[in-house]
Amino acid sequence: MNMLYGIPIILFLGGCALRYWVGRRRFYRRNSFGIEEFSNYERSKLTHLLEELLTFIAIFLIIAALLLTAMVYSLMHSQRM
Repeated sequence: MNMLYGIPIILFLGGCALRYWVGRRRFYRRNSFGIEEFSNYERSKLTHLLEELLTFIAIFLIIAALLLTAMVYSLMHSQRM
């Protein structure tokens, strides 16, 4: 039963960490005027594509953690009755 509590926590923390990491990369890539700087066009497109994919994965992990938490909660309360 303890494993059922750990998996949603790990998924949630992993999703939050991934969102933080992507946001931090975007922040530090900006110059003093707030414009993102890249060495070339291809790197810009590839970076944006990768970051959008990672953001989607992070949101999926957070939602999966919330759904698993709800499932574990309902499972625990259904066994008590």
